[in-house]
Amino acid sequence: MEGHYKNPYTPLSSEDENTSSDAFPIKAQRYRVHTNKGILALTASLFLLCAGLGAALYYKIMTSYGASYVSVYPNMKVPHRAVTFLPHNEYTDQLPDEPGSVWNKLIPPGRGFVTVKRTKSGALSFEEHSSVFSDPDPSKEYYCISAFHQMHCLAIIYSAIFSKDHSGHHHRDDHSDHTKHCIDYLRQSIMCASDATLEGLADDGSPVTGVDGWNNTHQCRDWDSLYDFASRHRMLDSDGIV
Repeated sequence: MEGHYKNPYTPLSSEDENTSSDAFPIKAQRYRVHTNKGILALTASLFLLCAGLGAALYYKIMTSYGASYVSVYPNMKVPHRAVTFLPHNEYTDQLPDEPGSVWNKLIPPGRGFVTVKRTKSGALSFEEHSSVFSDPDPSKEYYCISAFHQMHCLAIIYSAIFSKDHSGHHHRDDHSDHTKHCIDYLRQSIMCASDATLEGLADDGSPVTGVDGWNNTHQCRDWDSLYDFASRHRMLDSDGIV
């Protein structure tokens, strides 16, 4: 989309050495890590655990005309398959922002952004990719598939946890092995859920902009129900998240 569409992400400043200059197209505020690495790792795990485990495996068909959110449609066929979670060291031995990182293979061409058109009934018709670029068509809508946004966020957090200092060395906190385990586990959780919710682009007046993921309705499993079930059937009376 270069040269034709407005760059659909807000690039980070040169001060942010812990993220790739070719960042995922997402509109979000810049942030810096001001807490110690252990707290950041805990925050990352909490956020992404909710995202990975809370994402729906089954979705309702939604035919709202509003572009603020759209859930999965029948013509977006995402089959289920059984997957055994195992450690994959290639994802914890490399940072996502390193050249040739295996993490890049998790994001498809187009970085998860799709083009659709509305039918007269209000349903979405997904457009096939064309090698011929043109200006944004006002009759079309643009979305980002949630699972790839989630994977991008995981990669950003992982890079931030193990950021390079000014000497070029990576920081390693006291929970390095535990943190790396959590990163790989959450990566597989996101892929397992494969949340196919379409996230509407942020409306700032531009035809094609970034996506921040907010104000999009997901069909989720009820966290409170799962919480109550686990509480009723608990094995021990221990508490605390770490």
